[in-house]
Amino acid sequence: MLSTRPVHSGMAFTPPTGYAVRMARILVVEDDAVTAQVIRDALTFHGYHVEVARDGEEGLAMFVAGEFDLVLLDLILPSVSGFELLGQMRQRSDIPIIILTARDEGEEKVTGLDLGADDYITKPFRSDELLARVRARLRRPVSGRGVDRVQTFGDVMIDLGARLVTVAGEQAHLTPTEFRLFEILVEHAGLTVRRDDLVLTLGGEEATEQALQTHVSRLRRKLGQDGDRIKTAWGVGYRLAM
Repeated sequence: MLSTRPVHSGMAFTPPTGYAVRMARILVVEDDAVTAQVIRDALTFHGYHVEVARDGEEGLAMFVAGEFDLVLLDLILPSVSGFELLGQMRQRSDIPIIILTARDEGEEKVTGLDLGADDYITKPFRSDELLARVRARLRRPVSGRGVDRVQTFGDVMIDLGARLVTVAGEQAHLTPTEFRLFEILVEHAGLTVRRDDLVLTLGGEEATEQALQTHVSRLRRKLGQDGDRIKTAWGVGYRLAM
């Protein structure tokens, strides 16, 4: 569960080698005061600049006025709903947006991803999981930035904006998890993506290496003969050979 205290290592924060001096600015849109404070404390302790909005209207105003690197967005908000806010944010920017959603409401996750969210965290969650997901999203290129929105290889076409994949002209019906895995591999085509980073895309009880292997296997099958382009780097991760 989400701890009521931030996860502290007992040491003062020191930026890792290779990181810019300016740490990421994160907007947290969360109406629950306790949850918002825990998130702020955990992220601030680890060097991030955090601003908190308590409802959708305030969140949109802060988003428009500020220059944020990532947004953590609760879907159940007063004034403006999280879904509406997500849509308006995505129209204005392609920065990473991670939605916070109730554990058993799968439709929320699918709708949020369809509206342009990059990832989701199910409540309740641990502070260390939150931090890992934030780090992973900030390491990745933003969807559509640094990579063409539409990619083709062999019989496969993926439209990152429309969240559409076709194989030999027919739509491939990928699950949200399969699409996110494929999206990451496409954005890092030719490079090996570590298993740990890919596991983070699963979330919840599925966040295991065994579940990752299952999703990769199913994705390969759905891509037909081009599924063999997803290469396994044993002991490290996976790579898409385009």
